[in-house]
Amino acid sequence: MKYLILLLSLSFTTFAAELNIEPVYGFERTYHALPEPARYRTETFFGARASYGTPTFKGEAEATQSNSSDDINDIEVKYTTQTLMLGLRLVPINGQYFNTFFRIGGRAQKKETEVTESGETTKTTDGPNLDPYAGLGFGLNFGSLFSLNASATLIYNRYADPEDQYDTRYTLGAGIKFGKR
Repeated sequence: MKYLILLLSLSFTTFAAELNIEPVYGFERTYHALPEPARYRTETFFGARASYGTPTFKGEAEATQSNSSDDINDIEVKYTTQTLMLGLRLVPINGQYFNTFFRIGGRAQKKETEVTESGETTKTTDGPNLDPYAGLGFGLNFGSLFSLNASATLIYNRYADPEDQYDTRYTLGAGIKFGKR
């Protein structure tokens, strides 16, 4: 086992490794329990993503936040959702102008809900909830330093009702690359 770990650590240092940092903006379909009746909503999010590794295999981290509100029948509900996604990215096609990638990993998500009814405010916090995700995407490369990326990710929401267990995320990002090539 220790030889496998040594081999993997040497492979990341001896091969061409790059760091890619990108701001991300997107929208996701997510479940909201309040105000009743509970339903899915589409909301936007913003954040940052970083990936590091060889051109075909990378580790990635993404941190995002979304804010939304509803105002129904004198009840105001504000949601703040913070998400951290950690995973692996496989890049089977990495051309000069175009690339595709597959991503898999886990999501930690914390939701803060603030309900104001008749002037009285109640705050609750859910999470962090841990859920697996998988997705795919493509990118357009502009030289060796800049890229535009789009991805679609399906998240298995283990804590939702059986008919509502899948959240979807669509993300756009602009990346800047650093490192060996």
